[in-house]
Amino acid sequence: MPLFLRSCVALLFSFLLLIENTGAQEKLSLQQAVDLALRQNPQLVLAQQDIAVAQGKSAQAGALPPAEIFSRVNEISFDFAELSEIEIGLSQSFEFPGKRGGRKTLAQANHRIAELQLSRLRVVLAAEVKKRYYENLWVAENFATQKFSAQILADLQQLLSERYQSGAASYLEIVRSRIELGRSRSELAGAQQEQVAARAKLNLVLGRDSNLLLQLSDSLAYAPLTLPRDAVFAFAAQQSNLSQIFITAVERQRRALRLAQLVGRPDFSLGAAFQRVAENPPFTAAQPQGQTVNAFGVEASISLPLFNRAAPKGEAQIARAELVAAETRQAYFEQQLRRNFEVAFAAVAATEKQVSEFHNVVLPESLNAVNAAVAAYQSGRLSLTDLLDIYRTARQARLEKSRAVFNYLTARADLETVGEKFELNQNE
Repeated sequence: MPLFLRSCVALLFSFLLLIENTGAQEKLSLQQAVDLALRQNPQLVLAQQDIAVAQGKSAQAGALPPAEIFSRVNEISFDFAELSEIEIGLSQSFEFPGKRGGRKTLAQANHRIAELQLSRLRVVLAAEVKKRYYENLWVAENFATQKFSAQILADLQQLLSERYQSGAASYLEIVRSRIELGRSRSELAGAQQEQVAARAKLNLVLGRDSNLLLQLSDSLAYAPLTLPRDAVFAFAAQQSNLSQIFITAVERQRRALRLAQLVGRPDFSLGAAFQRVAENPPFTAAQPQGQTVNAFGVEASISLPLFNRAAPKGEAQIARAELVAAETRQAYFEQQLRRNFEVAFAAVAATEKQVSEFHNVVLPESLNAVNAAVAAYQSGRLSLTDLLDIYRTARQARLEKSRAVFNYLTARADLETVGEKFELNQNE
């Protein structure tokens, strides 16, 4: 019995060290997962279509009003052969200077915002893929550990049953081993469910239809954050697509206000026409009806919004309010960026300390405790119940260390997107 127990414990810790230092068979690396998501995630496909729509609207905003071809027939009688005046012409409308350019500037700003939204989504999606990838690594390690642990306890329970039949083990040891085995199998079922859920989340963010198992080649590797706090914040603020979106939105609304102030300005129309006019002098005996003259004419018109002063005032009021709202959102985002960064950076620092504590103190001490417990159990100074408690504590410490690494990597991913998230209503 002691030799078997010593072998089980040694094998368990060897297995746990193995899954920490080696990855699964190479099927999908973290970078491959990010690239896959950036190629086929539906959110990015929709964002690309938004860019196409904004580009079309930008071209549409710079277009002139459609020209008009007109014809006029005057002094119509029942004899169409005797029509005395015919006019065929072309007319083109022109808006007040600044209106078309203002609309084009607004459309270009919307196009720029759509491009920034796509860049922002790419950053957010890449971070989400990393988090889901790390989650799958964690739940896979948890499942493998729980499965191996359940097998070890099942073998131990079987051996104790055989020893109980020969009187070498007590009934209390049998009961305790059955309880531990039941708890281990329950935890195994929970770990299996977590693995299914994590796989579904990863498939969703990758845009995969298949629900087959993914073998991930990367591992939960810990790499410390070496850049100072101020440098990390400066980089996040500089690379923030959302910050550029708010800046562009403010400039767009300023242009929209100037455009709204031009709504009441008159528009123009210019035209030219070919005219055929009959019954023109001289009237002679040979031509008692006069002669028919072919000529060209020009026309010009201007719109006078004399009775529609409410619409320009309303447009200007709306544009002014939207400009204030855009400036308010920009200012609030800058405040929120600093606060969100402090929260995210603190999470990275805290989880990094946890990983360091587990790696330098908890895991070595738990391994020493198990080895000492095995030796005490061999000499009869420790009961099986106490040995199982120590074993369970050591196993839990190993899993908590992996969980701490997962939390650290997730916090790093959140830190990467600190400049791409904004919530207008926050109650924290």
